Amino acid sequence: MGFWAGIASVRNRPLGMIWIDAHMDSHTPDTSLSHRLHGMPLAVLLGQGDTRWQTICPTPVLDLRGCTLIGFRSFEAEEIKLLEHLGITLISIHELRSQGWPAIWHQALLRARSCAGGYGISLDLDALSPHLAPGVSVPEPCGIDIRHLQRQLKSCRYDTKLLALEIAEFNPRQDVRGRTAKLVRQLLQDQGITRHPAYPKGVV
Repeated sequence: MGFWAGIASVRNRPLGMIWIDAHMDSHTPDTSLSHRLHGMPLAVLLGQGDTRWQTICPTPVLDLRGCTLIGFRSFEAEEIKLLEHLGITLISIHELRSQGWPAIWHQALLRARSCAGGYGISLDLDALSPHLAPGVSVPEPCGIDIRHLQRQLKSCRYDTKLLALEIAEFNPRQDVRGRTAKLVRQLLQDQGITRHPAYPKGVV
């Protein structure tokens, strides 16, 4: 949350966002049974929930009109109710497969790029199929095929309105033979980042 809040603070404007995730991350303290923050980040960035978080994330960090959530397949009724009320564009994994990446990505980019503050892309690795990216804390079956996603991310590499690409939720303890770590490395290289992250010994 602080990552995007910091960028929005520097830009002094709310941001557009393409949020790629198996989960909606849109609980509030009133709807979450666990009250764990990892289930609330998108809601907080949208200015919802506990007002104490506004000291970290002055609201709104994200522009409601410029946000698209892609690839979700595990959620609760309270989350979808909140996001639909806010007018966030929601693309489930089933809609993604039926409509295809090119059409979905084109529309998501149009919304995100319409925001004067620029836009970001947040990729939670659990959005991907677990056999491709096992190194996550909360894997969900039947996820995104990395080849299609890579193609879209590469198309944004030189977009001057793209402020940052966030790759979240890598858990090396859950990884299998460095599979997820190598995938993250490839995604970074696709964006022109050639300096390798300092992975723990034995991860890759």
